[in-house]
Amino acid sequence: GDITMANKKEEGTTILVPELVDYCNLRCALCWNRLRMGSFRQMSLKTVDKVLLRYGNVSSQTISWFNWGEPLLHREFEIFAGMVKGTRSAISSNFSLRITDARMESLQNFRTIYVSMSGITPELYQLYNVGGDLSLVMSNLKRLSALKCRRVIIRWESHRYNAHQQAKAKDMAEGFGFGFEPIL
Repeated sequence: GDITMANKKEEGTTILVPELVDYCNLRCALCWNRLRMGSFRQMSLKTVDKVLLRYGNVSSQTISWFNWGEPLLHREFEIFAGMVKGTRSAISSNFSLRITDARMESLQNFRTIYVSMSGITPELYQLYNVGGDLSLVMSNLKRLSALKCRRVIIRWESHRYNAHQQAKAKDMAEGFGFGFEPIL
């Protein structure tokens, strides 16, 4: 099905994890999605509507519209983003893609936006974010910062090769006005 339910609970909140798309533009070294062949399927807006009707107004329910695919690749992302406005919805992106102004502005409809990174130099970024473009990520972060979204968090994918960059990455995130969350 389109939906997987996470067993994880954070601060008394259950997290629902719908797979909005099953494909990604990168082949990150730490991501199992690089090994699977995406079918280029995406959740229909009808299914999104069903998820929102059932879970969208539950105060203890966070809907994290990401799993292993890149949600910004959804063909009708702007419509989808309009549908989640006012819900406890979160989204995560690698931000290493060309994002139209309309798509960027639609990110304001999410309660939380996570951006995954694992390097702040092109060489280290490419080591794990295979196929990614750090300059594009940085440009998109600057554009996102200008929007003054509610809650943006850089998720720093920690590993032994980037430990020396973590403090600078945190400073970079804070410089944009974003939170910083190292993950293992």
